[in-house]
Amino acid sequence: RLPQLLQQRQHQQRLRRLLQQLQHQQRLRRLLLQQQQPQHQQRPPRLGRLLQQHQQQPPRLAQRQQEPPRQQRLHRPAQQQQQQHQQQRLRLLQRAVTTSTTSIILPAQCSSYTTNSDSTRRIAYTSSSACDSSLFGTTGTWVRFVSPAGTTMPTSAPSIYACGTDAPGWYNGAYPSTAGSTTTGTVCYNWAGYTCNWSNSIQITHCSTFYVFKLINTPVCNLGYCTV
Repeated sequence: RLPQLLQQRQHQQRLRRLLQQLQHQQRLRRLLLQQQQPQHQQRPPRLGRLLQQHQQQPPRLAQRQQEPPRQQRLHRPAQQQQQQHQQQRLRLLQRAVTTSTTSIILPAQCSSYTTNSDSTRRIAYTSSSACDSSLFGTTGTWVRFVSPAGTTMPTSAPSIYACGTDAPGWYNGAYPSTAGSTTTGTVCYNWAGYTCNWSNSIQITHCSTFYVFKLINTPVCNLGYCTV
């Protein structure tokens, strides 16, 4: 029976608002008739101002219709709390997914390699003539270059007799850009006016903060791998 009483009460309120609107319209008609009389022609158009106010201020009935029912207003805080909890859970899930995707398992060569710190491999060194034709083996050795030898291989041809050798070797390719990935490329040796007079293949692995190189013996002597 309570819902019926609520409906009756709402119906009565709507009737009162409609009655108020009718009374307001009757007042506007009376003012319009008064304004049309000669004695009020010189007075300021009060009816125009009232009409403007009436247009600017929408009827209360329309405002009431746009507002949600009282029961919905009472439940709104609880609904907002539920939405906030759901948004927090979604953010936590997104962080978990991001964390899981950014944790990359690096290959074994990123933790098992030979460190080379030979400073004579740098491009600026020209005082000796070493050879790598028997240093790294035919199957290859994973090498990490560290200071003072530099950390990577140059990607353009050094001049002859640079890097402590006669024909310096440089990497003719692109380094891997993703952590954990490995790229196979070509090392060229500059000699006799040809920037790639000799060549051999190597592998490079991106170990997140450094690179490791799988080097093999150079084709002939005196050839050597350069660093920067």
